[in-house]
Amino acid sequence: WIYFCAQVKKDKIDSNNASGQKNVSNVLAQARMAIDHPVFDPEMGRKVLLDHLFLISAGEITKAARTWLVEQLDVSQRRHIIFMDREEFLAQASRVLIDLHLDDSAGAASSIVDDGLPF
Repeated sequence: WIYFCAQVKKDKIDSNNASGQKNVSNVLAQARMAIDHPVFDPEMGRKVLLDHLFLISAGEITKAARTWLVEQLDVSQRRHIIFMDREEFLAQASRVLIDLHLDDSAGAASSIVDDGLPF
């Protein structure tokens, strides 16, 4: 089994004091808590640690925030984090939807357009 966790934020993740959006320290605390604390798997009847943590933001995850987060985590914790901001999330979702559409309609793909999505 591979165990995943998703830490989802609706706002931009930024470490810039000038923007007033220094929320990256809260993200770090929550990421450490998710990585370090085991979860109970009822099928196995024991506690297990996460294999990966998706850090997903409906906004942007700035390069400075990513760098700061990686610097604050030790090597064993770093390997667990997978960053995904709005652009990456939409790109992945569109690929999955196109694949599903191709499977469903025998090869006729339509383009997916970002028409002012609410996130």
